[in-house]
Amino acid sequence: MTPPISLKQNFLYHFSFKTKSRDAKYKERLEVKFGKGDKVEDMTGELLAPTDVASKEYITYEKYSVDADGAYRIGFHALSPKNQFFLYVDSISVEQGISFSAPDTVQKPNDHARSARHQQSYDIFHDTDA
Repeated sequence: MTPPISLKQNFLYHFSFKTKSRDAKYKERLEVKFGKGDKVEDMTGELLAPTDVASKEYITYEKYSVDADGAYRIGFHALSPKNQFFLYVDSISVEQGISFSAPDTVQKPNDHARSARHQQSYDIFHDTDA
């Protein structure tokens, strides 16, 4: 389970991690959940449904958003039968993406807003002979 991560409602988050098994013949099984507490029962959101992992190469999974602001934890739950050797989890990442309230198109500013802005331009030169 991860330490608490502060997430906000109305944002898309890019959650990703890589996983693999030791060998394809020793299939592992994994689910990933998230929630606001530090107990198994608190993991109420699903990031990855129970999934077989049978690859010696890392596979990357990604997605999610939350319903309310808060400090969330992400729980990795191995569901493999015993004696399946190893389940590897690596490169866990959470990045805040775009807001759901962002406009879906870019709009041309009106003439009043355009005249109120101060415009500047710069010429930038880079001397490669120096």
